[in-house]
Amino acid sequence: MKQTITRLVAMLALSAAACSAQAVTLNLSGYANGWVAASGGIPNFSTNAGAFTGALSDAPGFNANPFTTYCVQLTQNFGFGALTGYTVETGGSYFNSQVPALPSTGATIANRLGKLFTSLGGVNVPADATQSAAIQLAVWESIYEGANALSLTGGLFSISSTTPAVFTAAAAILAAADKVVTSIYSVSILQSLTQQDFLLVSNSGGTDAGNGTVPEPGSIALIALGLAGLLVSRRRRA
Repeated sequence: MKQTITRLVAMLALSAAACSAQAVTLNLSGYANGWVAASGGIPNFSTNAGAFTGALSDAPGFNANPFTTYCVQLTQNFGFGALTGYTVETGGSYFNSQVPALPSTGATIANRLGKLFTSLGGVNVPADATQSAAIQLAVWESIYEGANALSLTGGLFSISSTTPAVFTAAAAILAAADKVVTSIYSVSILQSLTQQDFLLVSNSGGTDAGNGTVPEPGSIALIALGLAGLLVSRRRRA
């Protein structure tokens, strides 16, 4: 009997782990209302900055069509169309696991991004190319800056070239985020081993247009173990 219960617990836990690690599909159709070229460092980069739109599937709690997102990495490539092999990772854990290590802790970066999108009112389709690029630059500043104040002109991450309008808009976005006391948004990451990683941003108390609800990390595994424990309790009483 004990062996049967042990096997049941193991099977449920493995099943839960497989569900939580299920690969999701991101289908990117293009930029959301345009992009603007930008370059800077550190690390050095030169790329098109802007939001992306498309559809996300096989990601319970996050599925959306249309889906809006922003790049996490500065130098990783990707293409448009169906992008497979992604998994959903919690923001804090993801940022803590990067190699080389990021200059701030995962919790700090996730909190910065949460405040950023709290000030923006969530992840919505940007009004134009300037706003699209400005939000992307603010995202990168939040991720790659160290203990310095979030600014595009100094610290560990800086912008060396973009249009004046984008620079002004990004600076205003960062200033507004700095005034947020409590974030109401949670950050997760669409992670790939071979392609660009993307943001998943959701309202901590419910849903966010385009990105769905926040799944509880490990909730399936906890439910499975709880059911197994209930079975053990009933067996003993019998």
